Amino acid sequence: MIYGHSCSAVANNERLGPHLNGRTLLLTIRVIVHTFEPTVMSEYDIVRPQIEVSVATVLPLQRTVFVLDVSGSMSGAKCETLHLETLRFINRINDNNHVGIVLFNENAWSVHEVTMVTGAAVRDGLVRAVPVRAGGGTDIGAGIIEGLAAFRRASVDTNGAKMFVATDGEHCTGIEDYVGYVLPQLISAKVKVYCLAIGVSADHRLERLSTETGGQVFNLSRVDAESREMMARVMEAAMKEVVTSKEMAEVVTHTVLNEVVIIGDNTRTARNSYETRVPIEADIGRNTQIHVRSEAINDIVVEITGPSAAVYSTSGGEIMKRLDLKECVLFMDSTESGLWAIKVTAQTSDTVRAHLIVESNPTGAQSIELQVFLRAPEGNCPPIISCKLCKGNDPIVGAIVTATVDRPGGTQTDLPLNLYHNSGYYYAYFTDYSGAGRYNVSALAVNDGNNTTYHGNYR
Repeated sequence: MIYGHSCSAVANNERLGPHLNGRTLLLTIRVIVHTFEPTVMSEYDIVRPQIEVSVATVLPLQRTVFVLDVSGSMSGAKCETLHLETLRFINRINDNNHVGIVLFNENAWSVHEVTMVTGAAVRDGLVRAVPVRAGGGTDIGAGIIEGLAAFRRASVDTNGAKMFVATDGEHCTGIEDYVGYVLPQLISAKVKVYCLAIGVSADHRLERLSTETGGQVFNLSRVDAESREMMARVMEAAMKEVVTSKEMAEVVTHTVLNEVVIIGDNTRTARNSYETRVPIEADIGRNTQIHVRSEAINDIVVEITGPSAAVYSTSGGEIMKRLDLKECVLFMDSTESGLWAIKVTAQTSDTVRAHLIVESNPTGAQSIELQVFLRAPEGNCPPIISCKLCKGNDPIVGAIVTATVDRPGGTQTDLPLNLYHNSGYYYAYFTDYSGAGRYNVSALAVNDGNNTTYHGNYR
């Protein structure tokens, strides 16, 4: 069995991860960095079956304003994907959270005041406020100032409140030093800013904005129409981070499957269907959700078969098809352990892309702790990429760990983290720069047969 891990934050003291089944593991964490500064965020960017882990608890009384860029450069796939992921976020957010929506181009305005989510009526109002088109210039500062004003009008406590800023462009109008202008106000209000930097032109000052307010930055480099699923993964991860408290989280979700598949006569399968088998172990299987997402949701049929041959399908009505969210969903309170088969059939001659996700809560198994550290260059010493693997307090040693670095120009390089010691740390120096910009780092740890051990399981 292979296991993987991806978490939605990478700062020190992150304590998330799957359980270790015997001696076999696969851990995956996607980290976003800007020239290896410590303010970093994660990106779900793996298209192979794995198990990922993220905190799923959404606590009540969170106060969040979404500040969304609707300037002309956001037109097309970027605006459409942001629209869809915001709808999905609104659909899954718990009641008692306060949410508001601000839009900005060269101006800024509130399309939904900060309101407590209390049911379907509020959600419907939020959905109607989500932007569907874009145009104009970019004044990031104006959007942030309007976000602060939205908090004030709602008379909510801003201490610990969060602002989610999504933008793809350089700040090109309004106050030139907008960060210097808005930072004192944000710090005074004790509002944390979380930023989604969309594309390579996103303002690099977003890092300072997030760092000095205690927030974080997500980076999304691929923004073409063929990368919608990748964009959706990053946006979903960013939005989860905004409404999740790691300090008080009680629910850990294992993502057993998270992959993008291509179905159609032009693919390597030369078939109109795709089928995969997904293991659900006995120590997970609570509150299991199976999602199949696609832009061509009208043209696909989903059939899921359990270990005991029970069949669930969209045609039979057991699997809910949400056309507004472009996804099919099967939810099960308790899941039979064993192999589950998921089959997606395209009812069109066109090529279809689909995003398959299987998530499940554990039933009490001890999880792996995966910590990732990035040390900035010091003097003649280049930056160091490192990670730590452990189960509880017991380190995992002898695994094969590789960091994959996506560089700003679109090229990629692999870096083996082949230095390690018995406390479970793996590390290497990174020197393969391709210029200034944001670097995406993925650390992949795989068991090395009998050479991979953890304390308590030594032979």
